[in-house]
Amino acid sequence: MITLREITEENDAEVVQLSVSDADKTFVAPVVRSLADCWLYRKNEDLFPYAIYAEKQLVGFLLLDLDEQEGSLLLWRLLIDQEFQGKGYGRASIEKVIGLSRDFESVSYVRVDYVKNNVKMARLLNSLSFTMFGEDSREVFTKLNVRLKEKT
Repeated sequence: MITLREITEENDAEVVQLSVSDADKTFVAPVVRSLADCWLYRKNEDLFPYAIYAEKQLVGFLLLDLDEQEGSLLLWRLLIDQEFQGKGYGRASIEKVIGLSRDFESVSYVRVDYVKNNVKMARLLNSLSFTMFGEDSREVFTKLNVRLKEKT
């Protein structure tokens, strides 16, 4: 089981050391870049960085972006340390985000964008029933509806 924990003075040094393999570095920004983004956009009060733990072991990092006007919770960044990849932590983290999204009345879908050619992420999102709704020159945009639309 995984938990999402706040990044604090007690774990920040360890969190910024998380990294992916060289082959995956073009798919996700380093944690320090994500934390810099949090600082840059701090006045929006809609970015939430988390350390991902499996029991007491730090295994990854994720960054959420809440867009209440759009009705989405964007999983902006997901990084599972190279030592812990292939053990189900990425899937468990996305499932945790899906669960969290239901705590926000304004959120109707979870959005995950990923870099083209990231086959692992494409397969994972497909297996979780995310659907593609667009793309640009660099990324594919996917979403998963988390609330049924009420009939009027």
